[in-house]
Amino acid sequence: YRVGLSHLNWLPVPHEYAGLAFIWSPIPYAFCFALGLAAFRLRARVTAPGWVGDAALIGGLAAMVGVAFIPGVQVGAMKAEFLAYSLAAFAMVTLGSRRAPLMNGVLCNPVAQYLGLISFSVYLGHPAIIGVLGQAGLLPAEALPKALLIVAATIALASLTFAVIEQPGQRLGRRLGVQRRQVQPAE
Repeated sequence: YRVGLSHLNWLPVPHEYAGLAFIWSPIPYAFCFALGLAAFRLRARVTAPGWVGDAALIGGLAAMVGVAFIPGVQVGAMKAEFLAYSLAAFAMVTLGSRRAPLMNGVLCNPVAQYLGLISFSVYLGHPAIIGVLGQAGLLPAEALPKALLIVAATIALASLTFAVIEQPGQRLGRRLGVQRRQVQPAE
């Protein structure tokens, strides 16, 4: 990540947009993507006892929250915490299993499953929510009320987006896929 940031002048975009172009490109996420692939490959081979999966969940969440309290770390700036988040997620995915009661309780309930279902809409919608509420002056100064408002508004927008755009798009894709399979000539 730091190597990429130090070579922004190589990007074929105006200098004032180079940092934004880099952050929005897949380049800084290659490490995280590779860890995700490795985690799912290893998950099939690792048979850890349930307590190990629960320890990975507790340790991973503690690392994700704890990194915010390290002096000098800019949370949200994708620098120091990016590695911690990637490694914590790697541990949770690799070591988590159906034998981990705490992990199952946290992740296998209707609320968590619904949030997983709308997660792409949450990912796409949260910057817009932050931007619109911030520009309108509607974000409280205190961290907790600010976070609660952003989370609530993001879930509301994501639920609407999921129902109005994602689900109809998925149904259309399935219909078109079936029609395409029916039209293909026999071999």
